[in-house]
Amino acid sequence: MTPTLAHDLDRPLGTLLNKLGYTPASGWISAGAFDTLTTHRFALQQARLEMNAVGAFCLMRAGEAGAQFSTPLVYVATASSVTQAQELHRRVWSQGLAPFLLIATPDAILLCPGFSYAQKDWGQLVKSFGWSAVETLPDSPITVVAEPSSAELWDLRATRLRTSLFWRDHAIDVDGRVDRRLLDSLEALSEVLTRGGRVSEALSPAAANSLIGRFLYVFFLADRGIINQDWVRSRGHVEIDLTDQQIDWPVAATWTLFDDLDSIFNGSIFPLGTAEREEIDDSHVNLVRRVMKHGAEPLHSGGVQLSFLDFYLGALRTETLSSVYEQFLENLQAGERRTSGAFYTPPFLVDFMLDRLEETKPLLDGTAVLDPAAGSGVFLVGAYRRIVERARWTSAEFRLELDDLRGLLTRNIFGVERNRDACHVAAFSLYLTMLDYVDPRDLSRVAQGHAQEKLFPALLGSNLLACDFFSQDVQLTHLPDDIHCIVGNPPWQKVGRLKSPDGERWRDDNAANAPIGFDQAAELFIWKALQRHLHPDGVLAFLIPTKSFINPTSWTFRRTLAQRHAIVGAANFAHLRHRLFANAKHAAMAVFLRAREPRPTDQTWVFSPLSTGQPLARKQRPWTIIFDRADVAFVRHDQIARNPRGWFDAFILRPVDHQIRQLLEDRVLTGEIATLEGLCKVLGAGIRRGGNPAETGLDARFLVDAPNEDIIEDDRQLDLLGFHRDTELPQMLPAEQWRNVRASYQNRFGGRVLLIPRNLKNIRVIDKPLAFTSSTTALFYDKPAEKVTEREMALLKAMGRYLRSRTALYLVAVTGRRWLIDRRNIEPEDLKALPTPITALDDKRIDGILAASGEDLDSYLLECLGLSGDLKRAIKEFLNFRMGFRDGDVPADAFSLPTQAGISDYIDVVSRTLDGLIGRERAFEVSTHADASLGVAAVSARFNPPGLTPTRTDQSDLCHDALMSYAASAANSFTDSLAIAYAEEESSVTVVKPLEHFRWTIDSAFADSRQIMNAFVGGGS
Repeated sequence: MTPTLAHDLDRPLGTLLNKLGYTPASGWISAGAFDTLTTHRFALQQARLEMNAVGAFCLMRAGEAGAQFSTPLVYVATASSVTQAQELHRRVWSQGLAPFLLIATPDAILLCPGFSYAQKDWGQLVKSFGWSAVETLPDSPITVVAEPSSAELWDLRATRLRTSLFWRDHAIDVDGRVDRRLLDSLEALSEVLTRGGRVSEALSPAAANSLIGRFLYVFFLADRGIINQDWVRSRGHVEIDLTDQQIDWPVAATWTLFDDLDSIFNGSIFPLGTAEREEIDDSHVNLVRRVMKHGAEPLHSGGVQLSFLDFYLGALRTETLSSVYEQFLENLQAGERRTSGAFYTPPFLVDFMLDRLEETKPLLDGTAVLDPAAGSGVFLVGAYRRIVERARWTSAEFRLELDDLRGLLTRNIFGVERNRDACHVAAFSLYLTMLDYVDPRDLSRVAQGHAQEKLFPALLGSNLLACDFFSQDVQLTHLPDDIHCIVGNPPWQKVGRLKSPDGERWRDDNAANAPIGFDQAAELFIWKALQRHLHPDGVLAFLIPTKSFINPTSWTFRRTLAQRHAIVGAANFAHLRHRLFANAKHAAMAVFLRAREPRPTDQTWVFSPLSTGQPLARKQRPWTIIFDRADVAFVRHDQIARNPRGWFDAFILRPVDHQIRQLLEDRVLTGEIATLEGLCKVLGAGIRRGGNPAETGLDARFLVDAPNEDIIEDDRQLDLLGFHRDTELPQMLPAEQWRNVRASYQNRFGGRVLLIPRNLKNIRVIDKPLAFTSSTTALFYDKPAEKVTEREMALLKAMGRYLRSRTALYLVAVTGRRWLIDRRNIEPEDLKALPTPITALDDKRIDGILAASGEDLDSYLLECLGLSGDLKRAIKEFLNFRMGFRDGDVPADAFSLPTQAGISDYIDVVSRTLDGLIGRERAFEVSTHADASLGVAAVSARFNPPGLTPTRTDQSDLCHDALMSYAASAANSFTDSLAIAYAEEESSVTVVKPLEHFRWTIDSAFADSRQIMNAFVGGGS
């Protein structure tokens, strides 16, 4: 689109940008500087050329070697009229990158939602502010209040956008995003075609989807200016009109057009064979044409409404189309997604993974990239774009010849995918990405038929292989001997459910050398990729289920993996699991591996983002994932390699939890307390699950499932059996069934045992025979019930009280590997590791536990365990607040402003923790100063050298300077939520952090203290 900025807009627009605080230091990137960015460079350049963008306000993060990672938040554009402004909004929405758009027109500033657009309701989506309103805005962007008439505009100031509080108050309409709208539109159109609505007869899915794909291709070429009506006429297609809705396209003329495009560009995009063409007539062709180009969208009901007309295909990012089409194809095949375990991978997640991969292995020409479960090619599109961008960056003219673009594609990009339709979409997506960079002169020459080669190189059968990754298909010989980067999102399913005989054969043939847990296909993909394809210096980046790095069943897999290969890093997305993938059952993680063996000095980075640390409202689906340096931890590689719980600890435990765990482990070693497993060894007892009919010898009707009642807090309401007196007792095992119980289950089913349901609901002692399923674990003595003494029964009752306590609930949460991640369950192995204050049958604490109740019981238990002071307070905080983050949830007060008392408590804990780390009281003076206008507070820690009398000093200047520096910078709550500065001359460290309750907890104080100490030790490096 031709730029239309009138010079008389320069001054008022400049005034607006200054008042909003949009400066280069704060994250403003002018259009002329788009070329310098590392991420989203093409999309921003496109915004400059086709959306009249004069700049963008971004969240910025500096990378290595001068890399600049940007997340656009606000596009600022200019338009000469409201009509042009609406077209700009349509294009920005179709691009789907920036959540907000400001358009300067001669009469007003228009505020548009970047992720919502509707032609017919456009006026209701847009807010208009006269230029006089700009003059009334405060002169300083750190001023909180503006005139009510311009408050929404003022809310987009730089200091506000950089805080979580802004995103708490501005829920982004993710359902209105271009990807979701396009998916709905494609599905509706396909359904009408395959059901026969508004057409002569129903089409087969193959014919319908190929026809849809073909028209998408044609209108992509048209919207991007590669073909137009003059071109159509020059090629002799007199019956084809790209613009006039009233002129029908005869089906024969349509085939001629498609064949002509194939002859010039490439014949492998959405092929329509003879059988499919015979199904299709004029009614099908013209319905699809009118829907896509002229706004007649069919509904599932058979009606028609406007919607497709909203899309501007010229701005739609190829990554978006690839992801959407992958989901579209999966949704068409009933049950196929459950069988394949495949899920739509959003482009922002692909960007996150490729960003992390490039920190280890830059994507450049000569770097062969493979996706072994390519789907519609979203990872390959992202990799190809980065390779092209890097090649352009090193080109003297910042442009590439057509042959260069072809070569970069065919030399470097490879994919394997069982679904042939998906392979065609992958080729289509890669071709469209290539079109983003083809010189217009080359395009014109090819479009006129003057080029010797077709525009697009052949990919199917050479670079994109339609076969099973585990097969012995000759096609796989087309892959390079060594792949430098293997990326993707392999199936999250059991191998046996993939309907892949080749996969099952490869699993069985390689069982000794490629162990997997519980038949997990994603783990098998990792092994084959590493053993058969990855270069010795290569890198693998996969999205896999988090359970592969957590569950006991996958311990052999991850132990062997860490022994053979260096794990560079892992991102745990468990807290986003209900929002990251639609209908996904399991939590996700991204793992980054080197092919080489690990070294003793290797460290592995771990990133476990909470949704509260992303620019999202409380329970909103994400539109981006931002890498926060403050939330990245580093762990020793050998530590996670040898510890079955190593990844759980790294993903879930916070520094205060580690400190509590270490204290308890030390007390176990000294014999002051025990683990439940250790206690059982002393007692001659066992901890085992119930079973199924085949295991127990009993009919299913005699096996009781775990109860669903809530945990009973007041033990005084319980009788011997552990049930409410007005609650019906479970069915006891009839005496005549006892002879059927297998010997290995008799002691746990015989009564006088402690029953511990996996969900910890209604833990109780039972004294009669009772059989139960594996949903319940029993703590039982290894002898018949009649030989269990009253003292042994007292111990079981005390243990039941302990396990029902809030103290035990905390310990279960930080011990049970699935408790916080996905569901409230504890496995027997985790139960065995649970610390207990009881060490033997004669332990007097048994009597103390039975004598106490309520809060007194928890106080007594904490005393027995040796937990006091800040650690005791941290446990209480966990139960009252942090537990609210379980299973992807968010506590209601997470985003509220911290209270003054809360800030004071935080400061006190930081001070005590720093003193404890150095082993000297009053070694540090810690103070703070909050600035509500910036939404942050500064914390200053000054070191008092030994030998000097500690004196309280005024550190307000240090805090004030840190706040002013923060306000003038691009620092924000998302890329660096703990902005740290070290001042050697002051012997001090200052941090600036957002004023959000979840960042000012006791837990945060422990974590921040260690980062402050690291800054002291490292001198700020």
